[in-house]
Amino acid sequence: MRNPAVETAVVNCDGKYDPGIFQKVWRLQPQFQREVVKALKLLMTYKRPTVAFHVRGGDKLDEDIDFGRTTTSPVDLMNTYLDNFPGLKARTCLLFGDDSRRVTQMEQMVRKHIGCKVVHYGVKNHQATGHDQEAFNNQPNEDKCDATKKLITDLELMAAADYFVGSGTSILPTLVGTLRQVLYRKPQVTQADVLYLDTGVRIRRFWGLGAFHNVTVNTAETGDIATATIQLGDLCLELPTQPPSPAASRILRTPAG
Repeated sequence: MRNPAVETAVVNCDGKYDPGIFQKVWRLQPQFQREVVKALKLLMTYKRPTVAFHVRGGDKLDEDIDFGRTTTSPVDLMNTYLDNFPGLKARTCLLFGDDSRRVTQMEQMVRKHIGCKVVHYGVKNHQATGHDQEAFNNQPNEDKCDATKKLITDLELMAAADYFVGSGTSILPTLVGTLRQVLYRKPQVTQADVLYLDTGVRIRRFWGLGAFHNVTVNTAETGDIATATIQLGDLCLELPTQPPSPAASRILRTPAG
């Protein structure tokens, strides 16, 4: 496996995860694969285009402070979507995250600024603070196994969605970006990194499709939401409202032979 020359963002997966090796090692047990396919089939029943948001929370926020990383919040995800995909009329928003407060904020924003149907993944038992690694490590092995299978299923669903928004400050969106490109053959312009370091950003800017850093959704921590303002100057281009063709983007995949 190649060593990365530089730290990669959401979609720059080639330097961090070798595509050929990744395709060989990402193999699920047959019974578990059937469970994942069942979840993917349900995803196909939702109105399209679908967009998946990975909402960070839990102990990641403390890590951001400890390591001096950029902290990304629901408002950052919302601004990234509006700025990178102007004109995209997402019909279903898939919310992934285990911090109920932040996921609730994200739901309020997508309902107001996108008007999509909301489908929740991840939050359980009214978690208020999100994932805690130490607490997870102390769980019985059976519970940890179930949680890991849930995580892998979520990764597949985020990868299979028509569009994806996440943050390169978390390892999960990096995995999702790799899955989208290597296994699902998704175009790079269908996903966006809150840090604006991904290849899709450069492509959109080059063609004048978005990623101009000029969308502002002003929100308080209480979840109060102000109106989004989009300033594109004389430029007014819209992304296609339909997802990529099946030939370019498969929703269901079969295990590599």
